[in-house]
Amino acid sequence: MDKYFLGIDVGTSALKLLVMDAGLRSLAWASRTYSAVHPRKGWSELPAGQIWQALRTGVEELAGRVDLGQVAGIGFSCLCPGLTALDEDGGVLCDPIIHNDQRSRAESWQLRQRMAAEEVFAVTGNPIMPGAISCTSMLWIKEHRPEVYARAAWFGHINTLLSVWLTGQAAIDPTNASYTGLYDTRGGSGWSDVLCRMAEIDRAKLPPILEPTAICGYLQAEELTSLGLRQGTPVVIGAADTPCAALAAGGDLHQEVFESIGSTGVVSFCTEQPRFSRAFLNRRYLTPDCWLYQGASSNMGLAIAWAERELCRDIPSGRKGVLDMLSRRSSAGANGCVFLPYLSGERSPIWDPDARGVFFGLSAENDREDMARAVLESGCYSARQMFQAAEEVTGRPCLSVLAAGGGTRSDIWMQLRADITERELRVLEQPDMAAAGAAMLAAVGTGQFPNLETARTYRPQALRRCFQPKASPGERRVYRERYEQYLELYDCLKGLFKKAGGQEQA
Repeated sequence: MDKYFLGIDVGTSALKLLVMDAGLRSLAWASRTYSAVHPRKGWSELPAGQIWQALRTGVEELAGRVDLGQVAGIGFSCLCPGLTALDEDGGVLCDPIIHNDQRSRAESWQLRQRMAAEEVFAVTGNPIMPGAISCTSMLWIKEHRPEVYARAAWFGHINTLLSVWLTGQAAIDPTNASYTGLYDTRGGSGWSDVLCRMAEIDRAKLPPILEPTAICGYLQAEELTSLGLRQGTPVVIGAADTPCAALAAGGDLHQEVFESIGSTGVVSFCTEQPRFSRAFLNRRYLTPDCWLYQGASSNMGLAIAWAERELCRDIPSGRKGVLDMLSRRSSAGANGCVFLPYLSGERSPIWDPDARGVFFGLSAENDREDMARAVLESGCYSARQMFQAAEEVTGRPCLSVLAAGGGTRSDIWMQLRADITERELRVLEQPDMAAAGAAMLAAVGTGQFPNLETARTYRPQALRRCFQPKASPGERRVYRERYEQYLELYDCLKGLFKKAGGQEQA
């Protein structure tokens, strides 16, 4: 009997499922959308019930296309962090709190006072920031929902939730654990008792840490087995979405940069030494002897979705590429308009939860076409900032970027990125890589391949298009000037952002 492998990817706005055969060829694909909810200003959660419904109906769709009884392994990919609390019976006590949630600002400040920042960074590789590092959300639950904290058997991320749902067993992997602020990212030795004690989080409430290819349990969920999946199918814990996508992309992250362009924008590259940089989020990669540096922009897709909603209300909803259409009517540099895309604070490289979106340079001559182009250009300036930081860390030039993700479907935006960053952009044929990476982890974890490197050789890069910089000398000059303005604007405004953020909290 042929073996199939199922990858499940829980993203910010959709759950995606991919069935691959034993040669890692894609057989069937399904996707279900949902939306983050914002119960209060600054809060951001994914409803667990919607995730489960998306999973169930997605599996039901796949059952009509392939024989799910041939699935020999299941693997997970998930956005990170997405903190959830589970009781001892697997009940969800807290919907996943995701990266752009700001409710734990006060707890973040408390932790920074309580924990020596330099010592914490040396161990975890990451600063303490609300939402982006999930121990701040754990502490918020402890202080504001003490009954939830008391009942919680596990504080985990979304792959912990999936593991409990499918197998009844709680677990997490190092790529997710790295973004808790409680894991020894540098040494890879597991949860840090010292950090847990300093954060005043009960170490016993943290799930076991398993390698991304490790089997966390065996499928027991009757709602899924009734659709054709075999009871007892091995389930692999998997990893966070960007490492999964990087694996499936097939590139060598020791030699090149991989960019995932979706709801968030993430620039990634690998190192064999944990020399952490404050410009990036830092995490263990998929193997114990490798670390992944990530420049994570929280607002890449969010800013575009906001602009499509607020600038284009008179254009029929659901129209694809509306910002592309509007931006073509503007010109390089958006006729003097520069946009800061920090609609929900920002992670790397500024690490500022108080930062907010700003249009700068507007005059009576500007129109919404200029504003639309400024939003698209802002994502490119953010990428250029990340690429330059990567060059400083690695000491090698970043001349070519391998790109995947939903944002790569826009040829106009991709050409704009190549022109503004002044780098070659190689866009992969398959935009959604994370589910493929999850299926690959399942294939390795169940013995189809001896290791990840062997599995990777079965996934040669299939490029859709290569975008070369082709801006004219005049356009190149304008982009460089606007980029410098983009950097200077934040430096000039960060004090006001902080003041406004403090007033907002008061």
